[in-house]
Amino acid sequence: MPYILRDPKGKIYHVSAGFIHGSEMVPHNHAELDAFLRAQGLDPAGIAGYLAELHRTDGEMVRSIEDILLALLKKNILKIIDLPQPVQQRINKRVELRAMIQAAYDQASRQHSRSLEHAIDLEHT
Repeated sequence: MPYILRDPKGKIYHVSAGFIHGSEMVPHNHAELDAFLRAQGLDPAGIAGYLAELHRTDGEMVRSIEDILLALLKKNILKIIDLPQPVQQRINKRVELRAMIQAAYDQASRQHSRSLEHAIDLEHT
């Protein structure tokens, strides 16, 4: 959410993506913010596009952070007990889910291999 500063008449005179002391947080699609941006020659749709790209890459970023955490844990640079309990639970749940996915893939691959072996055996008989 953007942070805005208003002049004594209540008009926006400054906007920031980060917190500014004395600022007010408004939604990205706030009508006054859109008007301020347009008055400065900027199209709010451009910012909306940047926001959409951030949201689109959220999953990729989460996976990257997860991979970094797991690497730090494996190298004993970080210990799981050093993390807050809710974080430990989320990490453990994701590790468990990934293991379940891998187990399902392994099972499917084994079944496929057995089917192939069986088909080859039938061809040779």
